[in-house]
Amino acid sequence: MEQNTIQKLVIARSWREFGIQQAVALYSLYEVFYDYDVHLHLVINGEIKKDLLALLQNKMQNWKFNIYDNAFFDRYARGRGATEYQVSQFPRWMWIYHLLLYHYLWFVHEENYVLTYDDDIFFRERPEEVCHKINNKIPFSMADQHSDSDKPLMGKLVLQFGNWILDEYYSCWGSILSSNSGFMGLINREIFEPFSSPETFRKLLDMFEYREYSHEADNLDWKDYKILLQEQSFLGILNRSLSKRRHEILTPEHGYSVNDPQSSKVQHYVARAKFSPEFNERVNEKYSELLKFLQ
Repeated sequence: MEQNTIQKLVIARSWREFGIQQAVALYSLYEVFYDYDVHLHLVINGEIKKDLLALLQNKMQNWKFNIYDNAFFDRYARGRGATEYQVSQFPRWMWIYHLLLYHYLWFVHEENYVLTYDDDIFFRERPEEVCHKINNKIPFSMADQHSDSDKPLMGKLVLQFGNWILDEYYSCWGSILSSNSGFMGLINREIFEPFSSPETFRKLLDMFEYREYSHEADNLDWKDYKILLQEQSFLGILNRSLSKRRHEILTPEHGYSVNDPQSSKVQHYVARAKFSPEFNERVNEKYSELLKFLQ
């Protein structure tokens, strides 16, 4: 087991709400990273069960909680140079709040390295490979279920940066695999520093198509599915292309699989899997553990 000397770890993500599922997600995270100096940054898009959040904050006193709402980042975007029209589009595609949060963490807090964490993840065990990458600030991701699911923005990013983005992406090991953005070690400065001026910040916002997407919808066409994948594509491509070929991808061969969460060290229930009876059962089991922890 790799020894941890109380390293700082920034964990950040945008979640739709804060209720039982999200509390369970935080508890699962705490079980693994309890001995880190965790700075948690969460954007909560909707309702917050404040009593439950307060109980967790009181129990996890060695962690630093930073909770934001969408309005905070609407104001942040205006301050960085976004137009009123751009801000008005944010509610149509909530994934933009992930990117606004990471942009903010670099420009306001100068956080160079961030662990992303979706609210539908459990851990089978402490993932020592992940801890090693975090401790050494190595950019990483888990392989997604489809090989093309971080590719939709490649054309726009090549136009923004140049053809070398494509070359560097495919020069990283595992380039045939795509990255899942819900659990990755993000080189935050390298990704967001190029979007520092009001002009480049507006260009960043204009890369995305603002349309609603539902995980529960059936038989979606690719043109609809890629709306969901825009944030994943932006982070997945740049986290590799700007990594100086240091990016590492975790695969089923390493014990990490989004297709078979039960067997994976990091158990991520992606897409429609989070609506399965299996996932609901895991949430209920973990919630029972959480209630004992909170006593």
